[in-house]
Amino acid sequence: MKFNLSLRLKVTFINTIVLILCSVILTIGTSLSAVRSIDLLSQFSPTESAASTIPSIPNKNNMLKDATVIEAKSLTQATSVAKGNIVMTSTFCMIVVIILGGIITYLTTKKSLEGVKNLSDEIKDISEHNLSKKIKEEGADDEIKDLTKSFNNMLSRIEDAFESQKQFSANVAHELRTPLAVIQMKIDVFKKRKEYTIEDYEKLIEIVEKNNNRLSKVVEELLSICNKDEIERSDKIKFSKILKSITDELKEVASNKNIDISIVEDIDGNRKEFYGNEQLLYRALYNLIENSIKYNNENGYVKIYLKEDNNFINIDIEDSGIGIKKEDYENIFKPFYRVDKSRSRKIGGSGLGLSIVKTVIQQHNGTIGVESNEFGSKFTIKIPYK
Repeated sequence: MKFNLSLRLKVTFINTIVLILCSVILTIGTSLSAVRSIDLLSQFSPTESAASTIPSIPNKNNMLKDATVIEAKSLTQATSVAKGNIVMTSTFCMIVVIILGGIITYLTTKKSLEGVKNLSDEIKDISEHNLSKKIKEEGADDEIKDLTKSFNNMLSRIEDAFESQKQFSANVAHELRTPLAVIQMKIDVFKKRKEYTIEDYEKLIEIVEKNNNRLSKVVEELLSICNKDEIERSDKIKFSKILKSITDELKEVASNKNIDISIVEDIDGNRKEFYGNEQLLYRALYNLIENSIKYNNENGYVKIYLKEDNNFINIDIEDSGIGIKKEDYENIFKPFYRVDKSRSRKIGGSGLGLSIVKTVIQQHNGTIGVESNEFGSKFTIKIPYK
């Protein structure tokens, strides 16, 4: 059977055990010392010594010797009684000290643990509805105050994560609801018409297909972000080949805005072989380069710098685009975050691209950062060899 003791009782129990051990050791030591002292004194008793030195004289001397012997026996009996009294008194005092010590410990721990009890009571009042509530940091600078500070910091992190999750859920609902609402609206309008032409059917199918593709893309991107498990890194990666393939694929998109794309390589011929997930890396770099084109200015440029050494793969993607504010550096990697919502909606996209990029880079134990000004932005990727 398991007993759930309060912290106060546990502290009292531990202190009482320590007190018992100390009292037992002290009592045994004191009693042994006193008994040995009495034994030592009895060995040098003057009456016993006198009885052994009385000369053999008839009559009166014999009576004196008998009296001395009786007195020596009485002293021995008194010594035994004294020993017993010492042991009993020491044991009694030990028991009294243990009982009083336990009671005093129990009473004093109430005050000592009052801060823990107050902290526990305040924690019980906190739920998912009042995460902003903070615990008062009162009292001396002790462990309890440190615990209170740590708990308040944890509450702040939980609140931020909770709000981020709510925002994420709202954004997901919006992204999924919008194309569904468009489809439903077109179907409702279509049903109200009495006559239909082939063009009407084709237009409806086109709208349904377009929004269905949008839904599929959002779901696919959400799955990519949510997949935090360790990935398979068995593909031998040639970054120069991947970048060349991406730029070729996006060349037509860039030409529509007269944007020049170039790749600058600085590759060591004796470099190590890099292994990773080619499909994920291709998608991440594609998203990043595509964004550099989308948010670029007319007649601009996108320069891609590739450098491979013995320890890291370094990829810098620099553009002459609209730039990013410094306060948005961290936020742009969050799901659904848009620097300019009106422009992002006009250009298209779900707002998940950079979040996917960061997730893929982190899955390869790498890092991604950004620097920007009014003349453009520069994304820096650094991935270590496996």
